[in-house]
Amino acid sequence: MKTIAIDIRPLLEKSWGGVSWFTYYLTDGLIKQASQENLRVFLFYNQRKLLNDSTIRLLKKWRARQCLIFKGYKLPYKILHLTLR
Repeated sequence: MKTIAIDIRPLLEKSWGGVSWFTYYLTDGLIKQASQENLRVFLFYNQRKLLNDSTIRLLKKWRARQCLIFKGYKLPYKILHLTLR
């Protein structure tokens, strides 16, 4: 089973711009595709930034899928960036 990891920090913004919308559509499409194929989607974000209401609704919608793994980290952004390399 393949796993795709997506950093969903752009979805935590109060007002969405291009990167936030791109992240949303990419994530939504991959989650829909993963249910049909042998694929897992791993969503992660930094818990130092609070989840807003719209993001919580999205995560509840996506959590119903079994192919989804969701994790929040309590790390400063500099450390998070280093661990991703």
